[in-house]
Amino acid sequence: MRGGALLLAGILLGVVAYGAGHAFSGRLEPFDSGTGLLATQVVLGCAAVLAGWRAGGRALALLLLGSYIGVNVYPYVVGGSESRAWAALGALTSMTLVALPALLGALAFVIGRAGRGAAP
Repeated sequence: MRGGALLLAGILLGVVAYGAGHAFSGRLEPFDSGTGLLATQVVLGCAAVLAGWRAGGRALALLLLGSYIGVNVYPYVVGGSESRAWAALGALTSMTLVALPALLGALAFVIGRAGRGAAP
């Protein structure tokens, strides 16, 4: 997959992940519910592990950057005026949504490279 396509896929992934948290918890913010946070992390984490394992570090970085953008676009578009007013704070706090998936994806990348006999 080319860089632009990976970035776009990441944006769509972020929207889907945030939407999954919203759908499963009934709350817009994934941080307002353990169920919403778990759903968001499962979607992002699985995709990050697959990207890190199969596609490599560059793909993982682009996917995570795109997903960060996506998790910020979703509440801005779907939420009300309060969500838009808190956009800057949301952009900062949403970094925590991609932290665990980034760690999992990096771990999968390192293990996958070591398993194939390449140095990380």
